[in-house]
Parts: sequence; structure tokens; C-alpha cells
Amino acid sequence: MIQGNHDEVITSKNFSKKITWFNEIAIKSLKWTRNKLLESDNCSQYEYLGSLKPQMEVKFNDHLFMISHGTPDENWGYFLFPFWKKEPEPEQKSKILSWVKKWDIVVLGHTHQAFVYKTRGKVVINPGSVGQPRDGDSRASYGVVEFSKSRIEGKIIRIKYDIKKTCEAIFREELDEYLCQRLISGV
Repeated sequence: MIQGNHDEVITSKNFSKKITWFNEIAIKSLKWTRNKLLESDNCSQYEYLGSLKPQMEVKFNDHLFMISHGTPDENWGYFLFPFWKKEPEPEQKSKILSWVKKWDIVVLGHTHQAFVYKTRGKVVINPGSVGQPRDGDSRASYGVVEFSKSRIEGKIIRIKYDIKKTCEAIFREELDEYLCQRLISGV
């Protein structure tokens, strides 16, 4: 597991300063989440989230992975692959090529936009998001990477979940309606 930008802010000693990076809806959600995690029953979860790193390099079966919430170059960097196309823009392709020189599998996040791109026998994947999708598909998404000594493949899996039930929980906690609308629309 790696630390996301919300995890980093929620567990920060400079919480009141760092929440100013976010809009009002996110600030309310961050405060709500931090308060829930600081309850005695959840303190170990709070400490666990605070202990995570925003990226890590992992070697597994002779394959070198880079797993990053943002990008390998920037912890909270956005990499907006045109998920509706098969090929990245030239400046994006340049970044990808620099990454696959170092790693066999690069896992990105932060944008909540799922994609798989294979080049030179290596894979760059953004698994998307289980919550708050931003690629127009409201289903939860996750990524799977399969590899052997001779090949690496990545794929995105989409699953439906009870968005209505999730929205009811959002409203019950008096969080902003926009959070529900984002789940429904997938953007």
C-alpha cells in the first residue's frame, strides 16, 4: 500500500495548513475523515496511514515495480493519459519511456483515471479508483498485472457497487451532495 494525498494531509502534523490546498468540499471531507480516524477505535488506522510512503520500488520475481500515488517524478504529480485514446501525447510518451528504462511495471494513481499502456514489453498502469472515478465510468475499478519471465500484461477490472447506498451514507454524515453526484457521473 502507498499513501495518497488525502492520507498524507489527514495524518499531517500541519493539518490545518495543508487542508488549505483543497477546495471547501474536500476540506469538510478531510476534517470528517481525520476526526473519525482519531476516535480511539480507529487510532491504529490513523497511525498506519501516516506510516505509508507515497511511492515505493518493489522487486518481485526479477521484475522491478515503481508504485506511486502520483508519478515516479513527483509524489502528487498528475499524469493525464488520454484514456480515451490508444496512444499518449508525445510529451507523455517521453515520460513513459524514461520510466520504463528504469522499471518493468509502473503503477500510477492520483488522477483516478484508469488506463493501461504497454510499450517495449513493459506496462504503465493507473488502476483508477474504487471511489470517486474521474474517467466517466461510475463503476469501481482496479488493476491487475500478470507477468512471467517473458511477458507482462496489465488490465483494468470494472465492477458495479451500490452507489445509492454510498450516497445515503454521505448524506447521513452531512457531507456535500457533490460527493454523491461525482460517484453517479463518474467525473
